[in-house]
Amino acid sequence: MKSRHKYVPLYFSYTRCDDFAAYLSDMAAKGWKLVSLGAFMQFEEAEPGHTVYDAQVFMNNRENDFVPTQTTLEFSDYCKAAGWEMTDSYRKYVVFREIKSNAVPILSSVEKINSVFRASVRIDLRIFLIMAFYALLWLGVFMNTRPDMFFFHPMSPVITLVTSVVAVCSLIHIIWLILWQRTKKSLLQAGENVYIGNRNFRTGTSVLRFFIPVFLAVFYLMTGNPSGPFLVLLFGELAILVLIIIRRPDAGGTFLISLMGNICIFFLAVVFLFAGEINTSQNKAADYDVPLKAEDLYEPDGILKSAEFYRTESPFGSRTEYISVYTDARNHWDQYFRVVVYRSPYSFAIDKVYDRFTRDSSNRNEIEYAPSELWGTDRIRVYGDSLSYGYYFIAYPNALLEMQIETELDADQIRLIRQRLEL
Repeated sequence: MKSRHKYVPLYFSYTRCDDFAAYLSDMAAKGWKLVSLGAFMQFEEAEPGHTVYDAQVFMNNRENDFVPTQTTLEFSDYCKAAGWEMTDSYRKYVVFREIKSNAVPILSSVEKINSVFRASVRIDLRIFLIMAFYALLWLGVFMNTRPDMFFFHPMSPVITLVTSVVAVCSLIHIIWLILWQRTKKSLLQAGENVYIGNRNFRTGTSVLRFFIPVFLAVFYLMTGNPSGPFLVLLFGELAILVLIIIRRPDAGGTFLISLMGNICIFFLAVVFLFAGEINTSQNKAADYDVPLKAEDLYEPDGILKSAEFYRTESPFGSRTEYISVYTDARNHWDQYFRVVVYRSPYSFAIDKVYDRFTRDSSNRNEIEYAPSELWGTDRIRVYGDSLSYGYYFIAYPNALLEMQIETELDADQIRLIRQRLEL
Protein backbone atom coordinates (compact mmCIF):
# COMPACT_ATOMS: atom_id res chain seq x y z
CA MET A 1 0.00 0.00 0.00
CA LYS A 2 1.40 3.35 -1.00
CA SER A 3 2.11 5.68 1.91
CA ARG A 4 0.33 9.02 1.95
CA HIS A 5 3.17 10.57 3.92
CA LYS A 6 6.77 11.29 3.05
CA TYR A 7 9.68 12.27 5.31
CA VAL A 8 12.64 14.19 3.91
CA PRO A 9 15.74 15.35 5.88
CA LEU A 10 15.91 19.10 6.41
CA TYR A 11 19.31 19.67 4.83
CA PHE A 12 18.87 23.36 3.93
CA SER A 13 21.21 25.68 5.81
CA TYR A 14 20.16 29.28 6.46
CA THR A 15 22.24 30.49 3.52
CA ARG A 16 19.94 28.42 1.29
CA CYS A 17 16.59 29.71 2.54
CA ASP A 18 15.43 30.59 -0.99
CA ASP A 19 16.38 27.08 -2.14
CA PHE A 20 14.28 25.78 0.76
CA ALA A 21 11.23 27.77 -0.32
CA ALA A 22 11.64 26.75 -3.96
CA TYR A 23 11.95 23.10 -2.93
CA LEU A 24 8.67 23.27 -0.99
CA SER A 25 6.93 24.84 -3.99
CA ASP A 26 8.29 22.07 -6.25
CA MET A 27 7.00 19.41 -3.83
CA ALA A 28 3.56 21.07 -3.81
CA ALA A 29 3.53 21.00 -7.62
CA LYS A 30 4.25 17.27 -7.45
CA GLY A 31 1.38 16.67 -5.05
CA TRP A 32 3.14 16.78 -1.69
CA LYS A 33 1.99 19.33 0.89
CA LEU A 34 4.26 20.34 3.78
CA VAL A 35 2.75 19.35 7.13
CA SER A 36 5.49 20.00 9.67
CA LEU A 37 9.17 20.84 10.05
CA GLY A 38 11.86 19.10 12.05
CA ALA A 39 15.06 17.24 11.45
CA PHE A 40 12.82 15.51 8.89
CA MET A 41 10.19 17.45 6.95
CA GLN A 42 6.81 15.73 6.86
CA PHE A 43 4.77 15.87 3.67
CA GLU A 44 1.33 14.45 2.97
CA GLU A 45 -0.16 13.60 -0.38
CA ALA A 46 -2.40 16.31 -1.83
CA GLU A 47 -3.69 17.63 -5.11
CA PRO A 48 -0.83 19.01 -7.22
CA GLY A 49 -0.97 22.76 -7.45
CA HIS A 50 0.90 26.00 -7.50
CA THR A 51 1.86 27.13 -3.99
CA VAL A 52 4.32 29.88 -3.17
CA TYR A 53 6.39 29.35 -0.03
CA ASP A 54 8.77 31.64 1.81
CA ALA A 55 11.37 30.45 4.32
CA GLN A 56 12.36 33.15 6.78
CA VAL A 57 15.24 33.13 9.28
CA PHE A 58 13.61 34.59 12.39
CA MET A 59 16.27 35.96 14.75
CA ASN A 60 13.96 35.98 17.79
CA ASN A 61 13.86 32.19 17.68
CA ARG A 62 16.57 30.14 19.34
CA GLU A 63 18.38 27.11 17.96
CA ASN A 64 16.63 24.87 20.50
CA ASP A 65 13.14 26.14 19.63
CA PHE A 66 11.74 23.06 17.92
CA VAL A 67 8.13 24.25 17.98
CA PRO A 68 6.63 27.72 17.40
CA THR A 69 7.06 30.00 20.42
CA GLN A 70 4.75 32.78 21.49
CA THR A 71 7.02 35.27 19.76
CA THR A 72 6.87 33.19 16.59
CA LEU A 73 3.08 33.11 16.70
CA GLU A 74 2.92 36.88 17.13
CA PHE A 75 5.27 37.26 14.16
CA SER A 76 3.04 34.92 12.12
CA ASP A 77 -0.04 37.05 12.90
CA TYR A 78 1.80 40.07 11.53
CA CYS A 79 2.78 38.13 8.39
CA LYS A 80 -0.77 36.81 7.90
CA ALA A 81 -2.02 40.35 7.56
CA ALA A 82 0.52 40.79 4.76
CA GLY A 83 -0.76 37.69 2.93
CA TRP A 84 1.40 34.91 4.40
CA GLU A 85 0.22 32.01 6.58
CA MET A 86 2.71 30.18 8.78
CA THR A 87 3.02 26.44 8.13
CA ASP A 88 5.49 25.59 10.90
CA SER A 89 8.73 26.68 12.50
CA TYR A 90 11.87 24.79 13.51
CA ARG A 91 14.82 26.46 15.20
CA LYS A 92 15.20 29.83 13.44
CA TYR A 93 13.40 28.69 10.31
CA VAL A 94 9.79 29.88 9.89
CA VAL A 95 7.99 28.68 6.75
CA PHE A 96 5.09 30.63 5.29
CA ARG A 97 2.59 29.85 2.52
CA GLU A 98 1.23 32.62 0.33
CA ILE A 99 -2.53 33.05 0.86
CA LYS A 100 -2.97 36.31 -1.08
CA SER A 101 -1.80 36.85 -4.62
CA ASN A 102 1.11 39.25 -4.91
CA ALA A 103 1.57 39.26 -1.13
CA VAL A 104 3.91 41.88 0.28
CA PRO A 105 7.41 40.50 1.03
CA ILE A 106 7.79 39.69 4.72
CA LEU A 107 11.27 41.22 4.95
CA SER A 108 13.25 43.42 2.62
CA SER A 109 16.18 41.84 0.81
CA VAL A 110 18.69 43.63 3.06
CA GLU A 111 16.86 42.51 6.22
CA LYS A 112 16.74 38.93 4.94
CA ILE A 113 20.44 38.90 4.11
CA ASN A 114 21.31 40.32 7.53
CA SER A 115 19.13 37.74 9.32
CA VAL A 116 20.70 34.86 7.41
CA PHE A 117 24.18 36.22 8.07
CA ARG A 118 23.68 36.75 11.81
CA ALA A 119 22.04 33.36 12.37
CA SER A 120 24.72 31.50 10.42
CA VAL A 121 27.62 33.33 12.08
CA ARG A 122 26.22 32.60 15.53
CA ILE A 123 26.19 28.87 14.80
CA ASP A 124 29.73 28.85 13.41
CA LEU A 125 31.04 31.10 16.17
CA ARG A 126 29.57 28.84 18.85
CA ILE A 127 31.09 25.75 17.21
CA PHE A 128 34.45 27.51 16.79
CA LEU A 129 34.63 28.62 20.43
CA ILE A 130 33.67 25.18 21.78
CA MET A 131 35.99 23.23 19.49
CA ALA A 132 38.88 25.69 19.93
CA PHE A 133 38.45 25.48 23.71
CA TYR A 134 38.62 21.69 23.69
CA ALA A 135 41.52 21.63 21.23
CA LEU A 136 43.54 24.09 23.32
CA LEU A 137 42.56 22.31 26.52
CA TRP A 138 43.65 18.99 25.05
CA LEU A 139 46.90 20.36 23.62
CA GLY A 140 47.82 22.87 26.30
CA VAL A 141 46.68 21.12 29.46
CA PHE A 142 46.17 17.43 28.90
CA MET A 143 49.42 16.99 26.96
CA ASN A 144 51.36 18.42 29.90
CA THR A 145 49.41 16.86 32.77
CA ARG A 146 48.78 13.41 31.26
CA PRO A 147 51.15 12.92 28.32
CA ASP A 148 50.90 9.14 28.77
CA MET A 149 47.19 9.32 27.90
CA PHE A 150 47.61 12.11 25.36
CA PHE A 151 50.14 10.25 23.21
CA PHE A 152 49.20 6.63 23.78
CA HIS A 153 45.41 6.48 24.06
CA PRO A 154 43.82 5.72 20.66
CA MET A 155 41.14 8.38 21.08
CA SER A 156 43.46 11.25 21.98
CA PRO A 157 44.87 12.02 18.49
CA VAL A 158 41.39 11.68 17.01
CA ILE A 159 39.89 14.13 19.50
CA THR A 160 42.72 16.59 18.86
CA LEU A 161 42.37 16.26 15.09
CA VAL A 162 38.58 16.48 15.00
CA THR A 163 38.32 19.47 17.36
CA SER A 164 41.09 21.31 15.52
CA VAL A 165 39.69 20.62 12.05
CA VAL A 166 36.13 21.58 13.04
CA ALA A 167 37.38 24.79 14.69
CA VAL A 168 39.38 25.76 11.58
CA CYS A 169 36.49 24.90 9.24
CA SER A 170 34.10 26.99 11.34
CA LEU A 171 36.49 29.93 11.24
CA ILE A 172 36.88 29.61 7.47
CA HIS A 173 33.11 29.49 7.11
CA ILE A 174 32.72 32.68 9.18
CA ILE A 175 35.15 34.44 6.83
CA TRP A 176 33.18 33.09 3.87
CA LEU A 177 29.93 34.39 5.40
CA ILE A 178 31.42 37.89 5.76
CA LEU A 179 32.40 37.87 2.09
CA TRP A 180 29.00 36.36 1.18
CA GLN A 181 27.14 39.19 2.95
CA ARG A 182 29.24 41.88 1.27
CA THR A 183 28.75 40.30 -2.14
CA LYS A 184 24.97 40.06 -1.76
CA LYS A 185 24.70 43.66 -0.61
CA SER A 186 26.87 44.81 -3.51
CA LEU A 187 24.51 43.07 -5.93
CA LEU A 188 21.55 44.81 -4.31
CA GLN A 189 23.25 48.19 -4.64
CA ALA A 190 23.86 47.43 -8.32
CA GLY A 191 20.10 46.94 -8.74
CA GLU A 192 20.16 43.17 -9.20
CA ASN A 193 17.81 40.65 -7.66
CA VAL A 194 19.46 38.55 -4.96
CA TYR A 195 18.76 34.82 -4.65
CA ILE A 196 19.85 33.26 -1.34
CA GLY A 197 20.88 29.73 -2.15
CA ASN A 198 22.64 27.36 -4.48
CA ARG A 199 20.66 24.48 -5.94
CA ASN A 200 23.81 22.47 -6.64
CA PHE A 201 25.02 22.43 -3.04
CA ARG A 202 23.04 20.28 -0.64
CA THR A 203 24.66 20.04 2.75
CA GLY A 204 23.80 21.21 6.24
CA THR A 205 25.33 21.53 9.68
CA SER A 206 23.13 18.65 10.90
CA VAL A 207 25.27 16.26 8.82
CA LEU A 208 28.36 17.41 10.72
CA ARG A 209 26.61 17.02 14.08
CA PHE A 210 25.76 13.40 13.33
CA PHE A 211 29.04 12.58 11.58
CA ILE A 212 31.41 13.51 14.40
CA PRO A 213 30.02 11.26 17.18
CA VAL A 214 29.44 8.38 14.76
CA PHE A 215 33.01 8.72 13.44
CA LEU A 216 34.42 8.75 16.97
CA ALA A 217 32.38 5.68 17.91
CA VAL A 218 33.48 3.68 14.86
CA PHE A 219 37.11 4.68 15.33
CA TYR A 220 37.06 3.74 19.00
CA LEU A 221 35.41 0.38 18.35
CA MET A 222 38.03 -0.39 15.69
CA THR A 223 41.16 0.74 17.51
CA GLY A 224 40.46 0.58 21.23
CA ASN A 225 38.97 -1.72 23.79
CA PRO A 226 35.30 -0.70 23.96
CA SER A 227 34.47 0.28 27.51
CA GLY A 228 31.02 0.29 29.03
CA PRO A 229 31.13 3.87 30.37
CA PHE A 230 32.33 5.29 27.04
CA LEU A 231 29.64 3.52 25.04
CA VAL A 232 26.94 4.53 27.54
CA LEU A 233 27.97 8.19 27.31
CA LEU A 234 28.26 8.18 23.52
CA PHE A 235 25.08 6.36 22.57
CA GLY A 236 23.16 7.90 25.47
CA GLU A 237 23.84 11.40 24.13
CA LEU A 238 22.85 10.26 20.63
CA ALA A 239 19.61 8.82 22.05
CA ILE A 240 18.79 12.14 23.74
CA LEU A 241 19.44 13.98 20.46
CA VAL A 242 17.20 11.61 18.50
CA LEU A 243 14.44 11.85 21.15
CA ILE A 244 14.48 15.66 20.99
CA ILE A 245 14.38 15.57 17.18
CA ILE A 246 11.42 13.18 17.13
CA ARG A 247 9.39 14.67 19.98
CA ARG A 248 10.10 18.33 19.13
CA PRO A 249 9.54 19.67 22.66
CA ASP A 250 9.50 23.34 23.54
CA ALA A 251 12.53 25.00 25.17
CA GLY A 252 11.48 23.89 28.68
CA GLY A 253 10.87 20.33 27.50
CA THR A 254 14.23 20.24 25.75
CA PHE A 255 15.96 21.31 28.97
CA LEU A 256 14.05 18.72 31.02
CA ILE A 257 14.82 15.88 28.59
CA SER A 258 18.50 16.86 28.48
CA LEU A 259 18.74 17.14 32.28
CA MET A 260 16.96 13.87 33.14
CA GLY A 261 18.64 12.03 30.27
CA ASN A 262 22.13 13.07 31.33
CA ILE A 263 21.41 12.11 34.96
CA CYS A 264 20.38 8.62 33.79
CA ILE A 265 23.41 8.38 31.49
CA PHE A 266 25.75 9.36 34.31
CA PHE A 267 24.19 6.78 36.64
CA LEU A 268 24.49 3.99 34.03
CA ALA A 269 28.08 4.99 33.23
CA VAL A 270 29.01 4.70 36.92
CA VAL A 271 27.31 1.29 37.14
CA PHE A 272 29.18 0.05 34.07
CA LEU A 273 32.42 1.47 35.44
CA PHE A 274 32.20 -0.43 38.72
CA ALA A 275 30.89 -3.54 36.99
CA GLY A 276 33.87 -3.42 34.64
CA GLU A 277 36.29 -3.14 37.56
CA ILE A 278 34.69 -6.14 39.29
CA ASN A 279 34.89 -8.26 36.14
CA THR A 280 38.49 -7.22 35.53
CA SER A 281 39.58 -8.11 39.06
CA GLN A 282 38.43 -11.68 38.50
CA ASN A 283 40.85 -12.25 35.62
CA LYS A 284 43.85 -14.47 36.26
CA ALA A 285 47.40 -14.19 35.02
CA ALA A 286 47.05 -17.42 33.05
CA ASP A 287 44.48 -15.72 30.83
CA TYR A 288 47.13 -13.43 29.34
CA ASP A 289 50.18 -14.07 27.24
CA VAL A 290 52.46 -11.45 28.78
CA PRO A 291 56.25 -11.33 28.22
CA LEU A 292 57.10 -10.74 31.89
CA LYS A 293 55.43 -11.87 35.10
CA ALA A 294 56.36 -11.56 38.74
CA GLU A 295 57.11 -15.29 38.87
CA ASP A 296 59.86 -14.78 36.28
CA LEU A 297 61.79 -12.55 38.70
CA TYR A 298 60.98 -13.77 42.20
CA GLU A 299 58.62 -15.95 44.18
CA PRO A 300 55.70 -13.78 45.29
CA ASP A 301 54.45 -14.02 48.83
CA GLY A 302 50.84 -15.17 48.92
CA ILE A 303 48.45 -16.27 46.21
CA LEU A 304 47.40 -14.47 43.06
CA LYS A 305 44.42 -12.26 43.86
CA SER A 306 43.91 -10.48 40.55
CA ALA A 307 45.57 -9.79 37.22
CA GLU A 308 44.87 -7.12 34.62
CA PHE A 309 46.28 -6.65 31.15
CA TYR A 310 45.80 -3.62 28.90
CA ARG A 311 47.16 -2.68 25.49
CA THR A 312 46.38 0.43 23.50
CA GLU A 313 47.76 1.75 20.22
CA SER A 314 47.73 5.21 18.72
CA PRO A 315 49.49 6.98 15.84
CA PHE A 316 52.26 7.87 18.33
CA GLY A 317 52.96 4.32 19.47
CA SER A 318 51.72 1.68 21.91
CA ARG A 319 51.20 1.24 25.63
CA THR A 320 51.20 -2.18 27.30
CA GLU A 321 50.37 -2.63 30.98
CA TYR A 322 50.32 -5.70 33.19
CA ILE A 323 49.28 -5.64 36.86
CA SER A 324 49.16 -8.56 39.25
CA VAL A 325 48.22 -8.50 42.92
CA TYR A 326 49.19 -11.22 45.41
CA THR A 327 47.57 -11.47 48.82
CA ASP A 328 48.76 -13.02 52.06
CA ALA A 329 45.72 -14.15 54.05
CA ARG A 330 47.72 -14.59 57.24
CA ASN A 331 49.29 -11.11 57.30
CA HIS A 332 46.42 -9.36 55.51
CA TRP A 333 48.54 -7.42 53.04
CA ASP A 334 48.84 -7.25 49.27
CA GLN A 335 51.94 -7.35 47.09
CA TYR A 336 51.89 -5.55 43.75
CA PHE A 337 53.75 -6.17 40.52
CA ARG A 338 53.14 -3.67 37.73
CA VAL A 339 54.88 -3.26 34.38
CA VAL A 340 54.04 -0.59 31.78
CA VAL A 341 55.97 -0.31 28.51
CA TYR A 342 55.56 2.68 26.19
CA ARG A 343 56.95 2.39 22.66
CA SER A 344 57.07 5.16 20.11
CA PRO A 345 59.08 6.03 16.98
CA TYR A 346 58.87 9.63 18.18
CA SER A 347 61.40 10.32 20.92
CA PHE A 348 59.62 13.53 21.98
CA ALA A 349 56.58 11.45 23.10
CA ILE A 350 58.79 9.25 25.28
CA ASP A 351 60.64 12.31 26.63
CA LYS A 352 57.37 14.05 27.48
CA VAL A 353 56.04 11.08 29.44
CA TYR A 354 59.35 10.50 31.24
CA ASP A 355 59.69 14.18 32.16
CA ARG A 356 56.15 14.26 33.50
CA PHE A 357 56.64 11.15 35.63
CA THR A 358 59.91 12.43 37.07
CA ARG A 359 59.21 16.18 37.10
CA ASP A 360 58.05 16.64 40.68
CA SER A 361 60.16 14.59 43.07
CA SER A 362 59.72 16.91 46.08
CA ASN A 363 56.95 14.71 47.48
CA ARG A 364 58.74 11.47 46.69
CA ASN A 365 61.57 9.60 48.26
CA GLU A 366 64.07 9.26 45.41
CA ILE A 367 66.58 6.44 45.77
CA GLU A 368 70.11 6.76 44.47
CA TYR A 369 70.28 4.03 41.89
CA ALA A 370 72.27 4.26 38.68
CA PRO A 371 73.42 0.94 37.20
CA SER A 372 73.33 2.51 33.75
CA GLU A 373 75.64 -0.12 32.28
CA LEU A 374 73.08 -2.83 33.11
CA TRP A 375 70.00 -0.95 31.91
CA GLY A 376 71.73 0.52 28.86
CA THR A 377 70.64 4.09 29.61
CA ASP A 378 71.42 6.82 32.10
CA ARG A 379 67.84 8.08 32.32
CA ILE A 380 66.83 6.11 35.40
CA ARG A 381 64.75 7.23 38.35
CA VAL A 382 63.65 5.08 41.30
CA TYR A 383 61.24 6.20 44.00
CA GLY A 384 60.18 4.33 47.11
CA ASP A 385 61.21 3.27 50.60
CA SER A 386 64.04 1.04 49.42
CA LEU A 387 65.31 -0.88 46.42
CA SER A 388 63.13 -3.79 47.51
CA TYR A 389 60.00 -1.62 47.17
CA GLY A 390 60.18 0.95 44.43
CA TYR A 391 58.76 2.64 41.35
CA TYR A 392 61.17 2.45 38.41
CA PHE A 393 61.12 4.87 35.45
CA ILE A 394 63.66 3.92 32.79
CA ALA A 395 63.72 5.80 29.47
CA TYR A 396 65.26 4.83 26.14
CA PRO A 397 65.17 6.79 22.86
CA ASN A 398 62.04 4.96 21.67
CA ALA A 399 60.75 3.17 24.76
CA LEU A 400 59.92 3.82 28.40
CA LEU A 401 59.62 1.27 31.21
CA GLU A 402 57.44 2.09 34.21
CA MET A 403 57.62 -0.63 36.85
CA GLN A 404 56.42 -1.19 40.41
CA ILE A 405 58.14 -4.11 42.04
CA GLU A 406 58.67 -5.33 45.59
CA THR A 407 62.08 -6.90 45.34
CA GLU A 408 65.62 -5.68 44.78
CA LEU A 409 66.82 -6.35 41.25
CA ASP A 410 70.16 -7.96 40.56
CA ALA A 411 72.09 -8.04 37.28
CA ASP A 412 70.50 -11.28 36.06
CA GLN A 413 66.99 -9.98 36.69
CA ILE A 414 67.74 -6.73 34.87
CA ARG A 415 69.08 -8.62 31.86
CA LEU A 416 65.98 -10.83 31.88
CA ILE A 417 63.69 -7.78 32.01
CA ARG A 418 65.46 -6.14 29.07
CA GLN A 419 65.42 -9.37 27.10
CA ARG A 420 61.75 -10.14 27.69
CA LEU A 421 60.58 -6.59 27.10
CA GLU A 422 63.02 -6.00 24.22
CA LEU A 423 64.53 -2.87 25.74
